[in-house]
Amino acid sequence: MRSFVIGDIHGQDEALVSVLSKCGFVYEEDRLIVLGDIYDGLKPEACIEHLKTIRHLVSIMGNHDHAVMDMQIREGQYAPETMFLKSMRSFFTEDGRFFAHGGFDPYKPLTEQDEYDLEGSRKLPSEAWKAHMRGDDFMIDGFREVYVGHTPTQIYGFTTPLNLGNLWMMDTGAAPRLGGYLSVMDIDTKEFWQVKCC
Repeated sequence: MRSFVIGDIHGQDEALVSVLSKCGFVYEEDRLIVLGDIYDGLKPEACIEHLKTIRHLVSIMGNHDHAVMDMQIREGQYAPETMFLKSMRSFFTEDGRFFAHGGFDPYKPLTEQDEYDLEGSRKLPSEAWKAHMRGDDFMIDGFREVYVGHTPTQIYGFTTPLNLGNLWMMDTGAAPRLGGYLSVMDIDTKEFWQVKCC
């Protein structure tokens, strides 16, 4: 089984189908780790329906997903996708790799991370970029690799997945307001594929 990670989808259903086709994703065999923010875009419900066809799916909660889920529950709007949203994880870790939407606070134990640390913080990308600009190595202790979405690589002048030390930034601007790319990467080979978003 190959394992892939995909950045913020932002309702880009056509791009999702296209990028999975480009990488040769096998729906019954391969694993896809979604870094959150399926919502805040064009067709999030269609994206969820598509993702549900993947046998080995790991779906991580993004800040926009959380906001939609909270609104649906608060207003009693139990749409078909509500159960999917409720099943999303806060983070995922395996074989020394850590996956979250925003990241985590490296100064707190994982058991003490809150919603903001995991979904809304941009601390890890910011610290990694500052270290890069100083010419310093940036390594997050406790993990061999850390994968995050949430912070578009365009902020740092890139349109591809950005690797800083052992941090991988996978949000390459699929949000409609950014007009960037939806990117998926094989976590073992680091080969990635992209589709331009509208």
